[in-house]
Amino acid sequence: MGQNQEKQSNPYDRLMTSALDLFYHRGYSGTSTNQLIADSGTHKASFYRYFQSKEEIALEYLKLQGENFENGLQRIMDRSATWEEFIQIWNGLLLKQVKSGKFIGCPVARFLNSVDEKNEEFELVADKILQGWIKILESYFGSEKKKGNLGPFVDSLAAAKKILKLFQGSAQLYRITGKNEYFQELKSEMMEVLVGKS
Repeated sequence: MGQNQEKQSNPYDRLMTSALDLFYHRGYSGTSTNQLIADSGTHKASFYRYFQSKEEIALEYLKLQGENFENGLQRIMDRSATWEEFIQIWNGLLLKQVKSGKFIGCPVARFLNSVDEKNEEFELVADKILQGWIKILESYFGSEKKKGNLGPFVDSLAAAKKILKLFQGSAQLYRITGKNEYFQELKSEMMEVLVGKS
């Protein structure tokens, strides 16, 4: 058990910390309930006090990863003077994570790709998360238009969807090839969407 988990007295927090690590690195199918219990240093009784099944903790994992990504985007937006700075900072952070080995793909996409059988509940939660990401980007691009930082021709919703497609596509291609060139190209591709060149 890691030092951070030793400091966490709450079994729920320890279980979620383990879920964040194991589901991200091993996937849903590659992680068992017993692994979550062992890694978190909790007991079976503690697990079942908070979750009825592995599926239930996985749903919490998805929601938490969705919130973490959305909060990360919001923090970058808050510290960026313009949309260009937002794209630069976001891409800079992505490249830094890729080079350090901490980024191995979008946590939500990786999770869904690791599920052996179709699970409609996972898909519904993932779709809701994606819609939230689109909404926060659409709102941000809309506010940038109102400030005059983005041209009036930019469709905020279409731009938000394209930006996320570029991010997800780059993450997937990086996972397939291990080449970070897809993230090196991502910034200019995102910029093109917002200046109307694509």
